[in-house]
Amino acid sequence: MSRMNNNHTREPQATLPLRGLTLAVLGAGGGMGRLLARQARRSGAEVIGFNRRPAKDCLPFAAAADFLPQCKVILCCLPEAALNETLTSLRPWLRPNQVLADITSLKGPAMRIMAESHPGPVVGAHPLFGPKARFSGNGAGISAGLGRRVAIVPGARAQSPHVALVEDLFRGMDCKPFQCSSKEHDRAMAMMQGLNFLDQLAFLSIVSTVSRLDDFITPSFQRRLNAAKKFLHQDADLFVTLARDNPYVQEMGENLLSELREVLHGNTESALARARSVFKA
Repeated sequence: MSRMNNNHTREPQATLPLRGLTLAVLGAGGGMGRLLARQARRSGAEVIGFNRRPAKDCLPFAAAADFLPQCKVILCCLPEAALNETLTSLRPWLRPNQVLADITSLKGPAMRIMAESHPGPVVGAHPLFGPKARFSGNGAGISAGLGRRVAIVPGARAQSPHVALVEDLFRGMDCKPFQCSSKEHDRAMAMMQGLNFLDQLAFLSIVSTVSRLDDFITPSFQRRLNAAKKFLHQDADLFVTLARDNPYVQEMGENLLSELREVLHGNTESALARARSVFKA
């Protein structure tokens, strides 16, 4: 089988930060896999994409024996539900000198699966942006500065050079990696994703009980309804799974109830002070 075609439009050699890196992307036909594979190619990496279903610039997983062992980094762009089965099937071609990384939104379970499936170093990653993030054509970055951040979580058998390699991979794609522990990451996601889910779900549930709602809607309330509608119709299934599987969501939900009770009992000043502190420099 011939090597994957990597003759994509690139910048001059001096500006290719990932030149010389051979990267395997598992799930390169999906939204995030396609986005990261494309940007890695633009930044000079040789990318070998794999996908379960036929997809552009992707090999079937059956070709792993011929191509996977030559890759320095293997990036899993797969949902957690598919991670165990996929890595189990690829285990014969994983090498101890390869760095195995993933991009799941919940690090604890995914990193345990990778550690059990791979004899080499494991590094978790979580790009804090979605598949619709807009990279410029020349690798100059994502349009919104916040969208460049990528959480990096050192895992089993990962030494400093292995972690640095994954950081350099994302930095080479003009992202902004930062290190954290698995616990720090998953607890933060329980707030960013889980608490947001609980809040939106409760909000919409209460709204459904209000009669003649259209007669009383204000512009600010309509803006929140518009955001909640997107959550309900586009993201609900993802957030249901994240809220179910993240062990820190329960804690966040209890914190939310505690804050509501305090406000309802008239202790608004202390809650306002905490809320305002979020926006202080």
